[in-house]
Amino acid sequence: MTSPAKLIIISVLLLIEFTSHTVGISEVLFKSVQSRSTHRYISNHSVEIVNGTLYTEFQLIRRLDPGVRCHLEFQLRIANSKRYQSLFFFDIDICGTIIALKDHFLKSWYRSLMKYSNFMENCPFNPDRYYLKGWKLDASLFPKYLYPGDYNIIVIIYNGPYRKRGMDLVTEVQLETNVI
Repeated sequence: MTSPAKLIIISVLLLIEFTSHTVGISEVLFKSVQSRSTHRYISNHSVEIVNGTLYTEFQLIRRLDPGVRCHLEFQLRIANSKRYQSLFFFDIDICGTIIALKDHFLKSWYRSLMKYSNFMENCPFNPDRYYLKGWKLDASLFPKYLYPGDYNIIVIIYNGPYRKRGMDLVTEVQLETNVI
């Protein structure tokens, strides 16, 4: 009899082997976006998708100090359905990720965002008018272990414990994305 841990390790190794032989992703297109923000932090928030690229503009009215967090979740559309299945999520300290020396795909995403925006390179995030104009996620920055398909990417910026009493929502954005 094999233990559950051995089965998990074998499954992961097979997944890695299988995905190393899959065809690469050629394009990531944003299809739709939904957002909501807390008026204590953000005002005059607009967000839209134009030709598969993301545009947003908002006024940050309250400083975001070190310790502000991001919940980033990837969901894959189930075949022949409108429903999405959660694949995995990250819960990170935004400031810690920005200043980290280790190159992580999330840090690469942030560097990509900065090319199209006036987002801060360090913390704290001071009250100001921020924008993102025409950002398109480069296919090379999409996680290699994910397959082409329809994804929902959920980004929740918050302070305090995630989804518990005391969570202080800053903003939430959901991006429907087509990965080719």
